[in-house]
Amino acid sequence: MVPRRILGAEKMKGEARFEKELEQIAPLHGCLYVKIPDTKMLNAKNRHRNREQKRPYDANLITPGGTICIEAKFNYNNLEPHQKELGEKIERTNGQWCVLRKIERKCGAVYRVENSKKDVLLETETIRGILDFLTKKEQK
Repeated sequence: MVPRRILGAEKMKGEARFEKELEQIAPLHGCLYVKIPDTKMLNAKNRHRNREQKRPYDANLITPGGTICIEAKFNYNNLEPHQKELGEKIERTNGQWCVLRKIERKCGAVYRVENSKKDVLLETETIRGILDFLTKKEQK
């Protein structure tokens, strides 16, 4: 059963809300969504003075078949240059990197799986569709 209401989501921005949905729904598919802490947010008070390393991507999706590096995006936000570069390197190495995108439209939400070149690998109306696609991809 998919939770209809994400706890604490009322005050979250789009991308954070999307990641929370992924985190809560992934266990229903036998997966685990593990978020990588953002050093910039942990040290928000001093972030303009400190030269912190940029987070490589948002999370790891651990599936029964392996681990996928995930960059979550909301609507049409672009990848940062370092994210695109790392995504291309991981794709060349083992293909286990993707962008999960939630696009809110007037008629409802659409979910996409994309690669670093913004090629759409899947477009679906549910997060479950994304997780089904990724777990099947892993088993091949």
